[in-house]
Amino acid sequence: MADATTHPAETVLAFMRRQGIELESGHIVLALSGGLDSVCLAHLLADLRKSQKFDLSLAHVNHHLRADSDVDEAFCTALAARLQLPLSVTHLDPRARGQASVEAWARDQRYAALEKVADQLGADWIATAHHADDQVETVLMRLQQGSSLLTLAGIRPVNGRVIRPLLELSRAQIAKWAAERRLQWIEDPTNTDVRFLRNSLRHGLLKDAAFAEGGIRETLLRLSHLAQRYERRCADASAFVVSAAVPGSVKGSFALQGDLCLSSDGDVMKLALKALAQAHMNLSTSFGDSHWQSFRQFVKHSSSGKVFDLSRGMKALKNRQEVVFYPAALGTSAAPMVLTPGIHRWGGHEIRVDRSVHKGLAPQPYSLRARRSGDKIRTRGGHNRLVSDIMMDAKLSVLDKRHWPVVARPGGRAVWVPGLGAQADKLQVDSWRMQWRQLSSMA
Repeated sequence: MADATTHPAETVLAFMRRQGIELESGHIVLALSGGLDSVCLAHLLADLRKSQKFDLSLAHVNHHLRADSDVDEAFCTALAARLQLPLSVTHLDPRARGQASVEAWARDQRYAALEKVADQLGADWIATAHHADDQVETVLMRLQQGSSLLTLAGIRPVNGRVIRPLLELSRAQIAKWAAERRLQWIEDPTNTDVRFLRNSLRHGLLKDAAFAEGGIRETLLRLSHLAQRYERRCADASAFVVSAAVPGSVKGSFALQGDLCLSSDGDVMKLALKALAQAHMNLSTSFGDSHWQSFRQFVKHSSSGKVFDLSRGMKALKNRQEVVFYPAALGTSAAPMVLTPGIHRWGGHEIRVDRSVHKGLAPQPYSLRARRSGDKIRTRGGHNRLVSDIMMDAKLSVLDKRHWPVVARPGGRAVWVPGLGAQADKLQVDSWRMQWRQLSSMA
């Protein structure tokens, strides 16, 4: 934590240098709530931009969770005018939060809104006003919840383009500087609602004199720094696992060898799967320790074809010696479609259809659908083969079988399995010429 005699502006500049953030000619979007912390950071950055020559914009998110939320917005608008800074305001609709908790919904939507504003402005960084006391509260909450060392990293100084320049300053240091500058801010009444775990800690244990005098606050901050170093080492090690992943044939899926899943350290695998889920599925996800142990047992003992709910929005399929990871939305096949001249996409496959005109031969409406039980196609040798056997010979996983296209005649009889069997890439039947290709799973 920063020395109490150090000016907050010096602490912010030291943070930028330590994190390798070049301020000159850059652009920062500051998340402004109107509370003490964000108001102080707004003034600090507004002062620094004169000497450091960077652009600064403000962004306020009105969650509409309180009847007086418009008062906060009006305050932020007035502050932006006094500082002569541009302000973007985003309005959220709490009716859209569904089953998510208020805190989780507000946090996720707030960061999504800030990212959108930063994109629109072409900003390099998004600054939030988290400070050292926020970090202490976060680490203590994780300890109470029985979290692992990896999660005790708490609030990261830099996460993507989100930066936390006040993370080395305490709430008391920020309040002292605000009083000296005679700054004005607004108080959020929900910060005193002890029904929320963070607030109950803030107004309970963290206010206890024995807690403050016993050096426990500093110990928790050191624990956070230790966990962050551990996280960086795990992230470095996870790069090997990420590089070993093979894109699946179904869009959004990827596969890892089961032995690699079992031999890699659990925290390394968690970070690798988090990165892979983001890259392949555009899915932000995390894994609890108990759930992760259940997954390891699944990889070790389950038979081929079994499925495990790995996290919200992500499933894992055991396929012989490998594990296939895929979005939960892929649990059902794409809907059947009628083939007409042109290009058709069905899952991760593309079928090009051309009509050749034959005198006296009317074109029949062929369709594209998923495999059905008992489907057979005639091979070049005149024999009928089960489509399931053809897929088995191709060593398709259960997921691939569910999303592999079958071309059927009017009435539903299968005539072609694109990419498999004797006529793998092309088929000419009746008045139709069809060509198949498999799309990249990252397309």
